[in-house]
Amino acid sequence: IKGPPRLPEVAAPSAVRNLSVALSGNDIVLSWTPARSDKANGESGYLVYRSAESVDEDECQGCPVLFKRVGRISIETQDAATRKMMYQEVQMPRTRYRFKVVPLDAQGRLGPDSNIVRTITD
Repeated sequence: IKGPPRLPEVAAPSAVRNLSVALSGNDIVLSWTPARSDKANGESGYLVYRSAESVDEDECQGCPVLFKRVGRISIETQDAATRKMMYQEVQMPRTRYRFKVVPLDAQGRLGPDSNIVRTITD
């Protein structure tokens, strides 16, 4: 007896490594290392998510964090010398930020979330 057809097993994109955040002038700059070295391994890019709230609001410890997608970065923008990926945006004053990055493959499959980085602007 033949069973139902099965889809081929395809690995999801691997998680990014070493996500970090820095303030540079009026900008917030994220940088990370792709888990794999190039797009031949299936990654087509990365989705950047942000959570932002005023520092005037009390921070709720243990409350769920709501992230909004703020960017899609192509693997083509990888810095050839450092092999790092970057995302940059203008910072808002007196804001508490959290960011995470999720890899995306050419078929639209998402990989695991990166570590979450935090920063606060004056």
